[in-house]
Amino acid sequence: MLGLDRRLVEHKLPIKEGYLPVKQARRRMSMETELKVKEEIERLVKAGFIRPAIYADWLANIVPVLKSKTRAVRICVDYRNLNEASPKDEYTIPMADMLVDGAAHNQMLSFIDGNAGYNQIMVAKKDIHKIAFTCPGHISAFEYTVMPFGLRNAGATYQRAMNSVFHDMIGHSLAVYIDDVVIKSLEEGDHVSNLKRGFLRMRQHKLKMNPKKCVFGVQAGNFLGFLVHQRGIEIDKNKAKFIIEALPPRNKKEL
Repeated sequence: MLGLDRRLVEHKLPIKEGYLPVKQARRRMSMETELKVKEEIERLVKAGFIRPAIYADWLANIVPVLKSKTRAVRICVDYRNLNEASPKDEYTIPMADMLVDGAAHNQMLSFIDGNAGYNQIMVAKKDIHKIAFTCPGHISAFEYTVMPFGLRNAGATYQRAMNSVFHDMIGHSLAVYIDDVVIKSLEEGDHVSNLKRGFLRMRQHKLKMNPKKCVFGVQAGNFLGFLVHQRGIEIDKNKAKFIIEALPPRNKKEL
């Protein structure tokens, strides 16, 4: 999968002075999990997201997460040592409540979600060796060539990229919070042209979206945990389900 052009953005991993590389002790896991990890590793290699790591000085463990529906494994990496050694990128992430306010009171909305969003950003070539990870058994070690989840400054890098891509649309017909994009139109008749402009920009930068998570041309929808529509903002009832269904307190202890 092609990613965003390095000239636009790439993820860098500077190390604070005084920090030395850390190789985490390998962890054991069941043979069943190991086989599922092997399948996911093969998929990531085929996608071009990772490659075998040779002479890695930083080495982190994986944390396999079992997907409830498919029973497949999603690989997370324990980058806590690298994150501790990385200076914080102070690039400003937009205030979510302001973006929600801006999405309300529009006649037409489209909600767009990035496809493997972080993985569309390349890691600086000189820093790839720092995000190596070790796998159980005979699977060995690999390193990401694209930006993985779990890095301290990944969100800031992604927001910087989105702000660069949509710089002249943000605040007018579009809002973006990391990998959540909403295209909005005060007048229904403007929405097709606003969508077309957004799609052309995505195509120009080879920015891929996940059609299964996109909703187009609606009058209301969920954005950053809130239901936004022409009349204003409501709490997403799914988020507040447990509070709504909670029984009233019957004594001082429950209160």
